[in-house]
Amino acid sequence: MAGASTSLQVQIASGHESDESDESELNKLAQSLRGELLALDVRSVERTPVATVPDNAKSSGASLPDLLIVSISNSTVLVAIVHLLQGWIGRGKGRKVTIKLGENSLQVGAASPEEQAKLINSWIDWHASHL
Repeated sequence: MAGASTSLQVQIASGHESDESDESELNKLAQSLRGELLALDVRSVERTPVATVPDNAKSSGASLPDLLIVSISNSTVLVAIVHLLQGWIGRGKGRKVTIKLGENSLQVGAASPEEQAKLINSWIDWHASHL
């Protein structure tokens, strides 16, 4: 892939109360999702401890394994990532994803499939025209 790279933050949540077993589950989910993302045409997918997230990046209390930084170069890859995440959410009860690109974020998980599709398409359309 040629050209400039853009970083997309992907924060996942399993929908469970926080304890050690859920941290282990979240760790497995993050590792699995990272593998799925790497199968796309992305430049990289890095798991980032909260302590290394820049102060100006607003995270909502991500625990160590649940923040992934995905490096992309075009809107086609962005669309593929968002659709992959939508499918990933549907494969597990209570899963939620917050996607952040620049100052804009999209949280997907609690809405109906129809509402999710509308939100996702609107978010993709806006970002696709600005990448």
